[in-house]
Formats: sequence, C-alpha cells, structure tokens
Amino acid sequence: MSGNNKVSRIDELFELDGAHSSEKLRAALTAKIVYLLIHDLERLLSILYRIDVRECDIKAAFAQSNPTAIAPMLADAVLKREAEKEITRAQSKQHHTPN
Repeated sequence: MSGNNKVSRIDELFELDGAHSSEKLRAALTAKIVYLLIHDLERLLSILYRIDVRECDIKAAFAQSNPTAIAPMLADAVLKREAEKEITRAQSKQHHTPN
C-alpha cells in the first residue's frame, strides 16, 4: 500500500477533505479528532479500534491534564500506526514475492 493509500484510509475513516501533505494531514486529523472528542467520542474510539491504535497510546493521550493535548497525541498515534502497517505490508510483500 502506498503513502497515498494510507492517506486515503485515514481520509475515509475520519471523513477528511483529502489533505495530503503530512503537515496538512496532521492538522486536519487533529481538528477532526477535536470535533469527535467533543461530539462523538464513541465514534472516535471505534475508529481508533479499527485502525488498531495501541491502547497504551490512547491511554497516554487521555491521561493528559491539558485537554488540548489529547487530539494531537491521538493524531500522531494514528499516523504512527498507519506507517507501521505500511512497513509490515511491504515486508510481507517482499517475503511473498517469487524471485
């Protein structure tokens, strides 16, 4: 899966507008997470589960005493997890590609 597919998956799950530079994607993702934190926490948690964000990363974000720190930490955790999955897919593809 290419970087654009990773972005598309995040765009799809978080209903973003297709911000494809890493800074724009992080900013758009953070803004959407802020919205979901306020208006639809259950949906946010469901998305984080679907993406398979590590529970320790989620707990660390929610443990922040400053609520404004939660969304950027969750956005970073989402982007980190998607990058990890992309690496795993590439490694798996190398192992399964005949020489």
